[in-house]
Amino acid sequence: MSIVEALFLGIVQGLTEFLPVSSSGHLVLFQKLFGLKDVPLLFDTLLHCGTLLAVFVALWDDIWPLIQRPFQKTTYLVIVATLPTVIIALLFKDFIETAFSTGAWLGWGFLLTTTFLLVGEILSRRFIPQNTAAETGTTQGPEAPGVAQPPVLAPRDTAHHHKGLPIKDAAQMGYLRALFVGLMQGIAIFPAISRSGSTIAGGLMAGCERSYAGRFSFLMAIPAILGALVFQLKDIMHEGPGILGGLSAPVLVVGTGAAAITGFLAIKLLLKILQKGHLWGFACYTGFLALLILMDQYLVHLVF
Repeated sequence: MSIVEALFLGIVQGLTEFLPVSSSGHLVLFQKLFGLKDVPLLFDTLLHCGTLLAVFVALWDDIWPLIQRPFQKTTYLVIVATLPTVIIALLFKDFIETAFSTGAWLGWGFLLTTTFLLVGEILSRRFIPQNTAAETGTTQGPEAPGVAQPPVLAPRDTAHHHKGLPIKDAAQMGYLRALFVGLMQGIAIFPAISRSGSTIAGGLMAGCERSYAGRFSFLMAIPAILGALVFQLKDIMHEGPGILGGLSAPVLVVGTGAAAITGFLAIKLLLKILQKGHLWGFACYTGFLALLILMDQYLVHLVF
């Protein structure tokens, strides 16, 4: 593997790991398109280490309090949200490996990612309470001398207001909602289903405020990536002298660094998008990709 190839794979891993477009789906897709051989396990493990480092740097303000005081509700919520992933991974291990090796479910996986993003965006609007009069710029009429004017309140839209929602922090987050978001993460084990897209969409469906849905999703990524690393390290130990797979130190450093830097940028970008924008663009991208892949799988057969 050349340094250029390592740089390319590191950038792809860092961007697609956190943007809601599926890193696993793009890995399988690039292997099919460019005839890439299987990436050496050690290199793949280091790429995941790079993305894990990106999470710690980007979310340090959220992670440091958990390190100082690990026994708190945020920790418990993340643990609860991780359980479905562990169960699904153990129950469907063989099927998942087959799906990755054949790419047969790639188009449907991207389509499911699109569906999750669209549903999450649509349902999130149910939990947005109307702005107050001050926020909307509503003002009172001229005040008569000596006469107290009643405050003008914005009308309450009960059809779009749910008590306690949107959820903005761990104190408001319930364990059943965390379990639901965790189930969405478990589904994303299958190829082309975005982990970040599924969990953020799941948070929006559960009534989380957009920024908190993103931060909670990235906190959930820590045990998910660590779990993958544990499984990979077990296999690496059996490779013996061939552990490097012919890779040089510069190749390993460049790939890992690229994954860390682009992963950090992807996290910051997505959090900003969640604050000020929507996920429609990502849904359009994965939907278009799904359409192209499904057309090729069932009609054209150029790649699949």
